[in-house]
Amino acid sequence: MTVVAGLIVPGKDGGAWIGSDCLSSDDTGLASRSSTPKIGRYGDLLLGFAGSWRAGYLWHKAASNAYSPSLNQLLDVVKLEDALKDDWSLLAIERGVIYEINADRGAIAARPNADGVSYGAIGSGAAVALGALYVATSERPDESSLIRALEAAEEHITSVRSPFTILTL
Repeated sequence: MTVVAGLIVPGKDGGAWIGSDCLSSDDTGLASRSSTPKIGRYGDLLLGFAGSWRAGYLWHKAASNAYSPSLNQLLDVVKLEDALKDDWSLLAIERGVIYEINADRGAIAARPNADGVSYGAIGSGAAVALGALYVATSERPDESSLIRALEAAEEHITSVRSPFTILTL
């Protein structure tokens, strides 16, 4: 279980950020903090996973092995064994768009608000992070808005733990 969240703020003071927690847990409740990242930057692609660590490893491996990877390229190339087919989701930021991708491999683009700000989240902490990001977009959102959303997920979801990793484009 986890939280991976992304935020895009347009304009000269804006940016694109993706962040995640570090918890590794299983169905029995056993949990530990991991130094293995759930997010990565591959050229102009930010990519994060929730669910199976094996599936996440395969997505990140494919991205790191590709020259200038794109989300469409990864969706075509990555093949998962049957045991992993339904146990993952991705959050990607590419060319100013946030995408949520589930096991059916459909990429759903987040719609920007009236100010052009968009955000998304996956994992067990997604609902809390999305709520925090919604509130943040009524102010002046920035990287600290993403950090506060991750902190809110940690405060209210037992399967989310700091420290958080943040990457930017």
